[in-house]
Amino acid sequence: MAKTKSKRQQQLQDAVMIPVDWLEERSGLVGGVKYFLFRKVPRDTSWFHTLGSATLTAFLVQLMTQTKFTVHMGVLEQHEAVLVAKYNPPGGESLATWRGKRMELHCTGVGKALGAYLSEEELEALFKFRKFPRHNENTITSLRKLKDEFAHIRQKMCAMDDEEEELGWRCIGAPIFDETGSAVAAVSISGSVHRINAQNINRLETQIKACALNISYALGYLKDQDAYKRA
Repeated sequence: MAKTKSKRQQQLQDAVMIPVDWLEERSGLVGGVKYFLFRKVPRDTSWFHTLGSATLTAFLVQLMTQTKFTVHMGVLEQHEAVLVAKYNPPGGESLATWRGKRMELHCTGVGKALGAYLSEEELEALFKFRKFPRHNENTITSLRKLKDEFAHIRQKMCAMDDEEEELGWRCIGAPIFDETGSAVAAVSISGSVHRINAQNINRLETQIKACALNISYALGYLKDQDAYKRA
């Protein structure tokens, strides 16, 4: 028979969980930290795996704290970006995103930062397979225009979703590279057009590229092949 909690035990649990639930609802920090710190570590992996996860969390939370915007990180999976982390600043804007959400490559900050590093053959195959759905008049649906956009992203090392997926919202993304120089993930910040604007966009781009670069270095990205310094 299951034990029934005493009134005192329930009060203690509520005292702990109510503030935890409050923090999770407003920031997403609790779920993110629990994901990185308590996920199962592969048997043949050393303690560096856990250290790397904590380091990654620190970089993403630092970006959220610096910019005061929602931070996402995504990886490429079957020609879509899949969000693997989300951090909301306390009191920040509410976004309909979550860990596990799939994002399109032609119209989102995370997606474009990853899509820019597809080969030309992969990009053309993606276009034939599903085209590029139009969400509004700002969405890029032409293969030629998207190729030009991706070339610009590779040169600048930064992607912009300028109300291309949803009117009223902007997203800035930057690629993350591993030790081979391959784009293996992307980080982004998202906010309303009133908050991401001409007055702060250059500063925000610099901050997000610095975050992506730090994560890349942690993954073994070589500084002497640093594409960010050439951008």
